[in-house]
Amino acid sequence: MAGVAASGLAAAGVLHLLHRRRRVALQQRPFATRLPTPAPETISHLGRLAAAAPHEDATLDDLTDLLSSIPSACQPALVTVTGAGQVRLLFADDDDPGAPVGPWRLHASNGDQPVGWTATLGATGPRRSVGLPLLVTLGQTAGQAVLANLARLGHLPISGPAHLARRIMQAAALEVATSRTAGPVQVHTTGAAPHEALDQIVRVDDLAGAAAVHLAEREQGVIDEDRTALLLIAATDEEDLPPLATPSDRFLGLLHRCVQPPPDGWLLAIADQDAATLHLPDGGLVTLDLPELDPAIIHQELARLDRPRQTDPHAPPDDDGQDGSVSEPSGEPEDAHAAGSAADGEAAAPHPTVRESTTGGRIAPRHPASANSSAPGHTGDDEAIVEVRILGPVEVFRDGEPLEGLSPLILELLVYLATHRDGVTPERLDDAIWAGQAAKPGSQRLRAALTKLRDTLGPGPDGEPLLPRRRSKSDLVHLAAHVRTDLDAAVHQLEQAHATNGDDRLLHLDRAIALVRGEPFQGWPRSWASEITSRAISQLQDAAAAAAAGHRRRGEHDEAEATIRTGLQLCDPSEILYLEWARLEAARGRRDQIPRILQRLNDAYNSHADDVTGWVATPTRETRQAFAALLEPDDS
Repeated sequence: MAGVAASGLAAAGVLHLLHRRRRVALQQRPFATRLPTPAPETISHLGRLAAAAPHEDATLDDLTDLLSSIPSACQPALVTVTGAGQVRLLFADDDDPGAPVGPWRLHASNGDQPVGWTATLGATGPRRSVGLPLLVTLGQTAGQAVLANLARLGHLPISGPAHLARRIMQAAALEVATSRTAGPVQVHTTGAAPHEALDQIVRVDDLAGAAAVHLAEREQGVIDEDRTALLLIAATDEEDLPPLATPSDRFLGLLHRCVQPPPDGWLLAIADQDAATLHLPDGGLVTLDLPELDPAIIHQELARLDRPRQTDPHAPPDDDGQDGSVSEPSGEPEDAHAAGSAADGEAAAPHPTVRESTTGGRIAPRHPASANSSAPGHTGDDEAIVEVRILGPVEVFRDGEPLEGLSPLILELLVYLATHRDGVTPERLDDAIWAGQAAKPGSQRLRAALTKLRDTLGPGPDGEPLLPRRRSKSDLVHLAAHVRTDLDAAVHQLEQAHATNGDDRLLHLDRAIALVRGEPFQGWPRSWASEITSRAISQLQDAAAAAAAGHRRRGEHDEAEATIRTGLQLCDPSEILYLEWARLEAARGRRDQIPRILQRLNDAYNSHADDVTGWVATPTRETRQAFAALLEPDDS
């Protein structure tokens, strides 16, 4: 799907923003709450974008280095990037860039493309400029992404249906405002007010005035390194457009919709939601597959992360005092010292039953897991033959021994099915594993992969395959009950903790925390796993806070600290765990250590500061107030 491939560079910054905000939402959530669940279409769309997005520490950094090696006087009109890492700078006919400088070399015309410069990602050269801050992805053609340098074009009119033009301009605003290669860029638009997380996008009424203020910096001789690039977007047809010379200032560009396409010059003509044609000034035409970047879904996801956290319906009531302990100090967040936790999602029937799956089709009775649905963890009646460990680096064991011979594809297939115990349709499984990339005609890739997985897992104790064969087209793909995850085992312990009190509850909480080896899916980034990761972190960090509080009330201070440290392996920082750590120091009679715990929390946030934007999270007001309350003199 070329549209997916074309979205790679455009989506890189957007995905980074969403990941950062999702992470902070987890770190700052109150006890016994969880993040709202994203819609299936959102998960699917973000999965396709993530599969196409380049790796920031490799591809994007290399591209940034290449672009900054372009001399300041050179302004290519277009930039193309191939999947093999070839970057080409294509200049307008009336531009003379001169001889290329290293690492760039001359790219001679083959009759179909203009003369330009070319270099390979990874090649290095001296820093000569701030790069091309106003690159916008136009689409994909002939296996290469095509990006427009709006600073050279001055302005790019867009023709076609109004709603599709708005989508293109909104996608461009997202790409530029979140760019990981351009540094600080601002977007001024006459369209709807953007999400507050996108503070680089500002709604204005006077584009001409904004352009004049920006151009005044150039007249005042402000150096390039101290200037901020500005993209102007005229969202409606009736607006007066600011007069921009061509070529424009290298830090200023304009996108706008035009009802009457100009007779010559640059034009992006939209055919439909998937295709467009780029008109060149010399009359040439470039057919493009448009990037599959849906601004509406991105804004919905940002709004989801801003909504109030959902209360865990299984969170236990505050049972403080049942074991003879005294009440906690004032200022502690409500229920933060509850001595238990529970599985995520709604309560399920006490016995397995045949039921309809949320993914379509019917599944046979078995003990479901709770990694991706409302079903509870396994009951422990059946012995696990294959254990898929995801609470840390991904590992697979059979009969207690590492299972060898799993290729990356087969491993991902196994982990996906193990964490989706309700079963999935073949179509959904294919979409998740191959991230929406269409199979070649006649391909049997999913069938072949499932056969390989079935052969690798072998039979269970009953002689039946651990990956059962489907008997009808309506059957879902699922694993046998003897294949489980360590998250299943942890959820089972949390359910037991929810059903008990006192010492028994603490015992089950400790058993759940003992299964934690690190962050879920550590070092194994898969977009489909992000929601499972969020739920696991929420459940198990709540359990760690509850278990640490239980040990603290019993005077078992070393055990409480060890539990907190294990919980932080899931996600650091976690404000509920740092706050529990501060209460532990107060219980130890070491209130002088509370500022050190707060500083450690701040240091944890600082360690995740964004190197490109400089943005860094800080503790919430409620957490700061709770720390301040713990520092107040103890009248008792």
